[in-house]
Amino acid sequence: MDSANTEQGFVVDARTESSAVPVSHDSSAIAFTGLSKTVRRQRGFLVTACIAATAAVGGLAASTLIKSPAQLAAETKPPKPSVLTATVVKMVLASTITTRGTVAAGGSIAIAPAGGGSSADGALSLVVSKLYGKVGDQIRAGQVLVEVSGRPIIALSGAVPAYRDLKPGMDGPDIAQLQAALKQLGHDCAPDGAGHFGPGTKGALTALYTHLGYPVPTTGGANGSDDKAALQGAADAVTAQQRAVDTAHSMLQKANQALAAAKNGSSQPSTPPEIGASPSLPAAQTALQAARDAQRAAQTTYNNALEDLEKAGQKQRDLIAATGPMLPASEVVFVPSFPIRLAKLNATLGSTVAGTLLTLESGQLVVTSALQPGQDTLVKPGTKVHLTAEALGGQTATGTVTLIGQYNDGSTPGGQSADGQNSGTNGASGTNGGQTTGTSGSGNPQTPRLPGYPMTVTPDSPLPAAWAGQDVRVTIVNAATSGAVLAVPLSAVSTGADGQSTLTVLAADGTQRRIPVTAGASADGDVEVTPVGADLLHQGDAVVIGQAQR
Repeated sequence: MDSANTEQGFVVDARTESSAVPVSHDSSAIAFTGLSKTVRRQRGFLVTACIAATAAVGGLAASTLIKSPAQLAAETKPPKPSVLTATVVKMVLASTITTRGTVAAGGSIAIAPAGGGSSADGALSLVVSKLYGKVGDQIRAGQVLVEVSGRPIIALSGAVPAYRDLKPGMDGPDIAQLQAALKQLGHDCAPDGAGHFGPGTKGALTALYTHLGYPVPTTGGANGSDDKAALQGAADAVTAQQRAVDTAHSMLQKANQALAAAKNGSSQPSTPPEIGASPSLPAAQTALQAARDAQRAAQTTYNNALEDLEKAGQKQRDLIAATGPMLPASEVVFVPSFPIRLAKLNATLGSTVAGTLLTLESGQLVVTSALQPGQDTLVKPGTKVHLTAEALGGQTATGTVTLIGQYNDGSTPGGQSADGQNSGTNGASGTNGGQTTGTSGSGNPQTPRLPGYPMTVTPDSPLPAAWAGQDVRVTIVNAATSGAVLAVPLSAVSTGADGQSTLTVLAADGTQRRIPVTAGASADGDVEVTPVGADLLHQGDAVVIGQAQR
């Protein structure tokens, strides 16, 4: 030990203070020893306090971590939902609509002579025997489109399709149409009345075929042989009846002469009968009666002969009126307006006709498109349209909506009318005497029906020919409702299984009522609604658009 430690009276062990051993019994050493015990007590108290504090903190922490099942269920329960609403407004709905459309002529006619039928010259097959034009050519009225089995198919002016052979003696609007077409080409049908196929129409039709370089078809078939035989028979019957009349007339003359002689003899004085002879008529009176009977018989025979002659003559006249030049339906195509363009030719020289032989297109190129539900109320006839043909290098044009039809699912045919009503098929289609034709009429091309509301756009200026058949972009910039309408967000309207649209109105007291509505135009997330009933929906009403989480 060093002197310093000795003077203090204790020794400190390096491992622990408790190992200190007193080495002196002086007063200073005793005092120091007492102080050391006090410190140790304080330190023990501090340790105990720390342990207690730690236990308290641990209990508090445990109390915050341990929760009852009810408390856990309450804390995991979703918050009460609140109703999200929107206000019914009155506004003009406007939007830009972009769709696709097809460019086609305003009217088209498909011509399909029936294969395997009998042509005008008796052939049993239909073969293309001459071509008069090529695709793209303009066809004039009175021009031959194509020759089939030696017979022409002629384009004539008229709106009524050829649905029957036009023969002498017939009457009807189609006869009047033929007469007008012939007169337009310089072949007058006088003295026939309008709508009656008489000798004047025969002459005009014969002149047309002669001008085209073809024999005029007749009701008697090839070369009119059947008509010739029938007409000859009728003429022979008239001749025979005329001879019978002549014979009866000669006999009547003789009977008249005998009657005159008998009358003259009866006027002479009669010889008295011999005495003892039985009384009898005078011989002259007997001869007179016989002459009268003979004259009456001759007159009857003559009258009958005259009647038979008149009947034979009438049959001959009827036969003449009903025979001769005619117009087979298979040799004509009536076109509503000229010029008309040869759009398709599905045959070559010498080929057998099968299906559509050729297609004609007339009128201005127009665009046919379709509007989807909700768009149809934003667009009306007169709305301006921008057209873009991407396949032609982005060429553009402007147009105007001219027709909007009723909704179709893409499979139903049907035309359009200016008032937006479905008018069925404009023009006509059918089998015309072995030639099937179809036309869509002016302004309504026959194109594949697209689902939606069919729409026709008429260009403001004629489109170039290259646009024909192109699929183009149709952009309607100023599509809008005609005036302010009641509108709500699209999310406010729901549709049931029965197809009925409804929305829910929230009253000021929190009650809700569901009302049926008709959904109309939609634009920019809003939709036009019309309540089904009176005073069920007003501007400013609150409608439910969904449930929101707090």
